Amino acid sequence: MSARVTLPKDLPSRDALRQDMLRRRLVMDPDARARANAAIQKFVLDAWRDRWQTALIYLNRAEEVATIPIVLRLLEQGKRICVPAFDRERRGYFPSEIRDFERDLETGKLGILEPSAAAWRPVPKEDLDTIILPGLAFDRSGNRLGHGYGYFDRLCENTRAYKTAVAFDFQVVPEIEETPGDVPMDRIITDQEIITCPKR
Repeated sequence: MSARVTLPKDLPSRDALRQDMLRRRLVMDPDARARANAAIQKFVLDAWRDRWQTALIYLNRAEEVATIPIVLRLLEQGKRICVPAFDRERRGYFPSEIRDFERDLETGKLGILEPSAAAWRPVPKEDLDTIILPGLAFDRSGNRLGHGYGYFDRLCENTRAYKTAVAFDFQVVPEIEETPGDVPMDRIITDQEIITCPKR
């Protein structure tokens, strides 16, 4: 089991916590990473609610929790799966449905897979049943620390979708300072547990 991060009473700055988590993710043992990813993927799929038919799921970079196997399995099950697509004119992401993983996607902004412009199929946020998000750190109250760009906070604004964060166990910390615009999580799934966050 990964050791949890213990924070002092005086919380570190958000930037300091970001740098620490970025480093810890990068230096993970490959075998430990593979085991953790497999556990998280199983937790997510086992906990999936039958009524969730339309989902927005991020596509991971190498150091993030691997969501691509989840996307592939849900596509096989006939779920309507959306992934973030970047609109360069509006400088933001929007949900875009994918139907063919190989044909619809290309490497886009920040080296992340995303739908090519020719494969864009925008989906209104009100159609989303659930969203699976990345992050650098989380606390048990549902606070999330991202990279600081605000992309996922904006994707989660004004939607009824149930918000699940996926993270390695060490990314759950005692407390994260809240800031305006942060969207709280409903649930956090790690390789060790499923955390149901308090409603706000």
